[in-house]
Amino acid sequence: DSNKAVSLNSTKKTIVSFDTTANVTTGFNTTAHQETSNKMQGSGCLNAQFTNVTANVSNTKIGGMVYYKFPTTTNLSSYDDFSLQYYLGHTVEGSGAIQINFVTNGQDDGFNYLIGIDGTVPGWHVLTLTKDAAALNGADWSKINAIRITYFNYNNNAKPDFMLLDNLRKG
Repeated sequence: DSNKAVSLNSTKKTIVSFDTTANVTTGFNTTAHQETSNKMQGSGCLNAQFTNVTANVSNTKIGGMVYYKFPTTTNLSSYDDFSLQYYLGHTVEGSGAIQINFVTNGQDDGFNYLIGIDGTVPGWHVLTLTKDAAALNGADWSKINAIRITYFNYNNNAKPDFMLLDNLRKG
């Protein structure tokens, strides 16, 4: 199970703190704002509100998406694993997943991770991603331009209708 106990004492270096909405865009009926009361560390986290979570545009089953663009190309080639803290306010009923893409060019290429979150309960969780588990789609770890995080709502459930994101780290 990739959902592990959340620890504030991490030796990993933060790539994106998500303390602000700077460099963040959204897609698929998602809005984003800074959350300051329910966060893991720092001054805040990113609150991704899924405004039409059951829409499933083009049968992709996407419930929501956020996209973080690095100010400059980031070299992640010397790191073996990454982690992301996320919070759900509702239990995932049926089948759902989070996809994390480390993007090298455009919005679709990169290193892709798809993690099932079926039955995940409310609260903070940690996704741990190892480089060897990534599906490669024309990417170079030394040229990461953005990170895309997508929530898949395979059963068209109305909840969860938001997700908090905090502290994408490299280790």
